Amino acid sequence: FGKTQLGRNGSNKSKAEEIMGILTTLFKKECKGYSLFVTGHSLGGALSTLFAFRAAYRGELSSMVTNVSFASPYAGDQGFRNHFYDLEKDNKIRHIRVSNDEDAVPLVPFVAPGIPGLSLGPIPELETYKHTGMNIRLYNKEQMFMPKVRVFYPKKGSWPNEIRNAVLNSLPTGLSVGVINKHLCPEYLRRVSDAKEVLEKITVEGLYSNTHL
Repeated sequence: FGKTQLGRNGSNKSKAEEIMGILTTLFKKECKGYSLFVTGHSLGGALSTLFAFRAAYRGELSSMVTNVSFASPYAGDQGFRNHFYDLEKDNKIRHIRVSNDEDAVPLVPFVAPGIPGLSLGPIPELETYKHTGMNIRLYNKEQMFMPKVRVFYPKKGSWPNEIRNAVLNSLPTGLSVGVINKHLCPEYLRRVSDAKEVLEKITVEGLYSNTHL
């Protein structure tokens, strides 16, 4: 998880490690039998994914970790996604990534793909970022011929799936009039409310057991 600089109190522990210390104590005592849900919006959404991964990866908690992120930018590369796949397969983590159609933030940081082992002069080797988890994409009810909700999953080893997600997650698809408002919580709340009837029929395990996604 990398190194951290010394904090103002002289601690060299990351905030994630401090929180995990508190959580593991709680889950062994007052909160025994509970499950951990981690959520956040925008940058907080990306941080929630990183923390949920950390909480599930080392196995300090006996129950599954569930991450529900909103409007999250990319959080990791393909290597991170591969480890995430493994945790999902082992039933240690579930991730529901909610995003608004035409919200540009889930489409950044924009990084050009590089060729492994090759750099162009002063230009270093670059790598694309990847999303993880089940993507619940919310659409504006005023958009003609579009459903209120679509669900996508970056299925491992599926090239058609990769191509589709690459197109849907490209930055130009997020450029539109009022792009900032489409990223804010009020617009997310409005679209969730508009799609309430559809969303109430969706379950986390139902999504993860759906082989057609």
